[in-house]
Amino acid sequence: ELKEENERLKKMLEGKGGSVGGSGGDPEAEDKLKQMKEEMEANQKAMLDMEKSWQKKLEEAKKIEKDDAKFGKQAEVDKTVPHITNINADPQLSGKIYYNFKDGSVLIGKRNGSPKPHLILGDVAIQPNHAEIKQAGAKVILKAATDGAKENIFVNGAALEQNEVELHHNDRIIFGTQSAFIFKDPGKEAESRLPEGLSEEELDMEACLLEKMKVAEKANDVAEAQAKKAKEEEVQAEIERMKEEALAEMKRKEAEYEEKIKKLEEKASKEEEKERMEQEKKDAEAALQLKIKNMELEKQKELGRERKDGTRKEGRRGCPPVEDQEYGA
Repeated sequence: ELKEENERLKKMLEGKGGSVGGSGGDPEAEDKLKQMKEEMEANQKAMLDMEKSWQKKLEEAKKIEKDDAKFGKQAEVDKTVPHITNINADPQLSGKIYYNFKDGSVLIGKRNGSPKPHLILGDVAIQPNHAEIKQAGAKVILKAATDGAKENIFVNGAALEQNEVELHHNDRIIFGTQSAFIFKDPGKEAESRLPEGLSEEELDMEACLLEKMKVAEKANDVAEAQAKKAKEEEVQAEIERMKEEALAEMKRKEAEYEEKIKKLEEKASKEEEKERMEQEKKDAEAALQLKIKNMELEKQKELGRERKDGTRKEGRRGCPPVEDQEYGA
């Protein structure tokens, strides 16, 4: 596009197909010509920068291939055995890095790692000794070097839950934030785990990062749902606790009321008993007084009879009655 734009500007400057054929001393036309020249020069500079950038990328890819020759990553690429290849944002640079595991494990990390990693990555999230991929019998195992590294290793978009995981055909691996690889296990294509709706040919950097983002969003949704559920359970537990406390308080108050009622009843019963006993005492005293009175009356009656009998006896003897003697005296 930049080349086509430059050609158009060039033709306009030469007056062969453009709307401007020359300045003719017109200040406005001269300004327009000057602006077109500046635009063409800027386009040429941009094309040179792009060419340099492209050349630099190719040189870096070639340097990586040259530096990492230990596991037969260049001329002796053997795609009939389990291996990993890189996925780059620029499709033309994808597949430039190759590792198989015939000669042992592949160590991933930074240049200052000890032991020195075979696959060196410059991602800021990469630790000096980050991970190891090794073949164990018929399986290929990816293992995080540390717990911190585990948090920055993603298989098919998901961060490792354990320190190691078995790899399957077409698994996407991201180390750090943007160092992506795809694992191939020829002969085990049936174990392939592709993202929904994508073919093997569509597994590029964009697909890997989009998959990682979707997994993170899903994990976030799950975490939010779990947090919401935990909060609801916490609220429900608090309600149940308050209900139990209220019930216990109610039972305690009921027990207090019952105890008070019992004491009042006992007190009332004692007062009634006291009143009854006092009444019985009064009744007994009244009965005793009545009995004494009756006895006194009976005694007086008896004395009266005795007096009458004595008078009769004295009259018969010719003696004045005793009462008359007493009265006379």
